[in-house]
Parts: sequence; structure tokens; C-alpha cells
Amino acid sequence: MPSGKSKPLALVTGHRTKAEIELRRRGEDELSTSEKIKPSRAVKDNASAYRYFRRVTKVLAGVSLDEAFYENVLNRYCLLLAEHDSASKDRERIEKRIETLEKKESEMEFAEYIAAAKDLESSLLTCDRILTKKRDQLLAIEKENLMTVQGKLRAIPKNPSGEEGTTSGMAAFMGRRGNRD
Repeated sequence: MPSGKSKPLALVTGHRTKAEIELRRRGEDELSTSEKIKPSRAVKDNASAYRYFRRVTKVLAGVSLDEAFYENVLNRYCLLLAEHDSASKDRERIEKRIETLEKKESEMEFAEYIAAAKDLESSLLTCDRILTKKRDQLLAIEKENLMTVQGKLRAIPKNPSGEEGTTSGMAAFMGRRGNRD
């Protein structure tokens, strides 16, 4: 059963007329640029973000979507991924400090232990809030990027202009059949 989502011509299965194929090919070509994605200075300066950038552009190149049109979003996305990694490492450090504090509980005064535990728990909650915000931002970019790609694919005309108002043979049959009742 068809999904209803637009696909690039390379992924379309089933019979298509030569006119449909040519129209879709021209439409895809018109919506493409010849300029490739380039990393921003901030991404180049951040080793983690640059690793993500290279990986994502490699994947995008595999589906011919590694064009400059998506450059700003991709750079922002890679920087957010690097920031997320950094915040995750901070969270792990705080968790280790909490474990160390728990091991040394017997060596400390109760009030001192409670104050230190409260500070570390507060830091952990702050870190969790930062991580949640980063994850939400990443998800928003991922959704938008997918919708942008889908929007690009939806913009490609599927029927040749001469056949715009025509229906398929099955649709015409069903229409005639419905009129007999």
C-alpha cells in the first residue's frame, strides 16, 4: 500500500510514463544546487562537531542531499550534538562525584554530607535540564529537516502538464461505475 509520502525518482517503484519520469527528473534537478555543504568556522573549530558534520554529510551525499541549501541547519545540528556530548560528560562526572561522596559519608559530619549531596543533586538536575533542552532542540531540527526534504520532494510535479486533469484508467472505471447507481 502506498505511503502517500513523496519519494525521489530513484526510489519510485511501479510504472511511470516517460513523460512523468522526465518531468520528475527535471523537477528534481531544478530544486538542486551544485554547491556542496561546507562546515562553518565554529564546526571546524570543534572536533566533535566536525566529526558529526563529516558523518552526516557522508550520509546525505548517499541520497544526493549534500547541497549548500541545508548548510546552516546542518552546522547548527552538529554543534548541538557536540554540546549534548559535552553536557552528557558533565553529567557522568557529577554522578561519579555523588558515588564518591556516598563512599565517604561515614568520614563526614552529617550536615556537611547533606550540604555536599544537595549541591551535587542540584548540579545534576541542572545538567538534566540542559540535556533535555538540547535533545528537544535536536529533535526540532531533525523534524524540520525531514519536513524540508519532504517539502522539496512534494514540490516536484508528478504528472506531466498535459495530463494534469486526467485520471488513471482504474479511477475512470470506478467513476463510471459509481455513476450507474
